[in-house]
Formats: sequence, structure tokens, C-alpha cells
Amino acid sequence: MAYRSSQFGRRRDVDRLFDDLAGSDGNEGATPAANVREDDAAIVIELEVPGVRPNDIEVTAEHGAVTIRGEKRTAEQGTPEGRYYVVERSHGPFARSFALPAGVDERRIEAELCDGVLMVRVPKTSVTHPQRVEVRNRANPRE
Repeated sequence: MAYRSSQFGRRRDVDRLFDDLAGSDGNEGATPAANVREDDAAIVIELEVPGVRPNDIEVTAEHGAVTIRGEKRTAEQGTPEGRYYVVERSHGPFARSFALPAGVDERRIEAELCDGVLMVRVPKTSVTHPQRVEVRNRANPRE
């Protein structure tokens, strides 16, 4: 299954538009950016989640989709380091779902967090080649 980058770029633009219309400042529950790629062995979802701990992320697979939920913790407004005057880094809960194509093995999904990027690997099932089925001639007992 091929994913076009423009599909996901449009999704992010729509999410931002709804945040603006709802009066959100963009800092609560912002949707993490994602890349989805495919190779011979798997579908790989890469999600930007800087500062999020593995314990704050949940990956589930059911009904032909992978859902990633988590929470970006907020920085304290008053810290020993000083007060914040500008807060642009998003925080709050997030959720992303990705439809899976046929021919993947949902039971063997793996997820790994490294340097602020969550990589979810959805392995493909073994490729089956078309099998020719023999059509037998059955004699009609009425004739």
C-alpha cells in the first residue's frame, strides 16, 4: 500500500485549522507529525513525540488500524530555572490512527522509542502467490 505524503500533510493542516476555529492555542493535544513508509517486509509508522516517555504511550491494533495514544507532559510555568514567557511546545493528550492494508500481521507489531521518534513496525504476512484450482467434471446423475 502506498501512502502519499500529501495525504498526511493535508491532515495536519486540517487539524491546525480546527484548532484555530476552536480557539485552541495549539499547545494542548497537538497532533504529532508522522511519516508512514513501506518496504518489502513491513509498514513503518514514525511519529514525532519529543519528551514523551515510553510509559506515556499506548499502541493498539484492532479492526485493521493501529492507534497511538499518549500524552506530552506540560512544562511547569514557574520552575527553579525561571518563568516561561513563550510556550510553543505542544502538550496534552494526543491520538493518531492509521488504517492498515490487507496482508499485515497485527499480532507481531513492534514499537520502539528512540531520540523522540516512535517507530511502529507492522510486519507483512508472507506473500502468497496465486494458486490455480483444478475444476473437476462431475457427471450429472440425471443424464
